[in-house]
Amino acid sequence: MNDPTLTGPCADYEHDLMELGDGALPPERSRIVQLHLAGCARCGAWAADLAALDARLAAGLPQPALSAQFESRLRERITSLSQDAARGSRRAQIELEHDSIVGALERAARRRAFLGAVASVTATLGVLYAMRDVITQHATPLHSVVGGGWLVPGALGALIVAAALAWSTRADTLPMLGFGR
Repeated sequence: MNDPTLTGPCADYEHDLMELGDGALPPERSRIVQLHLAGCARCGAWAADLAALDARLAAGLPQPALSAQFESRLRERITSLSQDAARGSRRAQIELEHDSIVGALERAARRRAFLGAVASVTATLGVLYAMRDVITQHATPLHSVVGGGWLVPGALGALIVAAALAWSTRADTLPMLGFGR
């Protein structure tokens, strides 16, 4: 008979036999294929022919000559690559820490600016409240000199507000408005 399936290995084991010869077969499957090889003459002959062909090819191909320093240079290269990776992860960690610190500083500056503005407004309102009697007592004589009912108290209030803002700026409590030192 001239049946082509009888000349090669069993169809279920052909790929497994090639992987077994390459050493790429998982251990459990390798054990199953070895048991089949022990009982199947066709697959055993095919595996032997494949191993002989591999040996002839390996013998016929030129073998690359590696320098004596090849292994040490390879180890140095692998070490440098692992150090670069470690350095990159340390850099990323430092950048995250930096961003966290900068964010905390920005939040603290905003909080300080807000509290300084609240303090300035409170101080201004306190001064105006404390001076209300003085302003109302002197409003009539100043009214006759300058003219206009609220011009003098308004001017005094504006001066006090300007002084409070100048103090806040000098005390570095309003850095977010661009008035910092």
